Amino acid sequence: REFIMVQTFLINLLILASAIYLAGKVFLLFKVKDFYTALGAAFFLAVSNAIIRPVLLVLTFPITLLTLGIFILFLNGFMLLMVSKLFKDFEINGCLNATIAYIIISLISWVLNLIIFWKIWRVFKIEENFRSLFDILVIGIVRLWNKK
Repeated sequence: REFIMVQTFLINLLILASAIYLAGKVFLLFKVKDFYTALGAAFFLAVSNAIIRPVLLVLTFPITLLTLGIFILFLNGFMLLMVSKLFKDFEINGCLNATIAYIIISLISWVLNLIIFWKIWRVFKIEENFRSLFDILVIGIVRLWNKK
């Protein structure tokens, strides 16, 4: 089970890195030099979203409530802006650009997740009832592992 969790994390990390790289090359809101920079940024973004973001969500709950949740978009952009400060080859100018970039990265990541999980579902012909795309990924990885 832990092996599947690590594999899932690595797949999601590669998807996020691909989304950051594609968004950086297609849209002019931020610059990313190469895929390795995007991979490092994706790793630090995942870690900061797991550790720092929950604390910030609790601290900014009143303003999030007043803005009916829209402030979370700016909080996500702020997280991306913080990560960009760690890399000299990953540049974002301003919090508004970071917020728009985060929305674009999220959309690209969502599309890539759909494509990859759909491929796994189709390749392994998963007929079981599943609740989420994560279930499809886990079933696909288990079937791939059992074939070896």
